[in-house]
Amino acid sequence: AVSVFAGTGVAGDSTGVALSSELNSPTYLTTDGIHIFVTDRGNSKIKKIILATGILSTVASGLNSPNGIATHGEFIYVADTNNH
Repeated sequence: AVSVFAGTGVAGDSTGVALSSELNSPTYLTTDGIHIFVTDRGNSKIKKIILATGILSTVASGLNSPNGIATHGEFIYVADTNNH
């Protein structure tokens, strides 16, 4: 089965309840088992969804077309494409 976990299907930039929040070109995601981290490429941000509550927030902004993302321990690694 496939279901929507975050986003409304309308491009935008908001936080709060993941199902009613807006993203703009989410491309990659990773998890540390507690959170899901999403590259919100169109907004040049990294978003975090708390798995237990479904709350979405911004953890990094000011990026330039973030693409790949990975976690290791307490660190998040992002390939920020247009910042080389």
